Amino acid sequence: MPEILMLWPGDVVFTRGDTLLGFAIRRFTRDAEEAPTKVNHVGVITEPGTIHHAQLVEALERVEKHTPYAKYGRSRKQEVTIFRPKLTQPQVDTIVSYAEAQVGKKYGYHKLLLHALRRTKARRVIDKWWSRGSLDKYPICSYLVARAFSKAGLDFGVSANLATPDDMWDFCVMRPDKYELIFPLGPLV
Repeated sequence: MPEILMLWPGDVVFTRGDTLLGFAIRRFTRDAEEAPTKVNHVGVITEPGTIHHAQLVEALERVEKHTPYAKYGRSRKQEVTIFRPKLTQPQVDTIVSYAEAQVGKKYGYHKLLLHALRRTKARRVIDKWWSRGSLDKYPICSYLVARAFSKAGLDFGVSANLATPDDMWDFCVMRPDKYELIFPLGPLV
């Protein structure tokens, strides 16, 4: 039962929505030879509790902080999965501090276009420019979480500025010794 599942700061929450934007993100942020992408969004828990009380920070139209249930608990169209990384307390503190400092920032919609363009011949130019971190002001979901983890000395196998929900998902799935699956992909009802 998800309502009794305890979430802890640092838990990584992935979602899969059925919107056109969600489909586009899944389509344009995976490599051609990869299996279809499972998720299109990611956030991080910053305060402990059940799905009704834990606090989730995620980049939506703005970076928001709310309970997982408030956003995903009433919909069967949104699927959620949660991974628990093995973290030290200083890492948790750093991740939470960074994520919460982003609350209120506007979403970086232009970064979605850059992710799509990375699948073209312009990839090297875009990656070089983007990896400089010049787009910090406007976070997207994966950037927010990957950057929080990078501040704690962790990564998801790619530069924080270039991370996508698919990259992060693959990283967590491939490392069950470091990321424990605590809620499988499905509705939070």
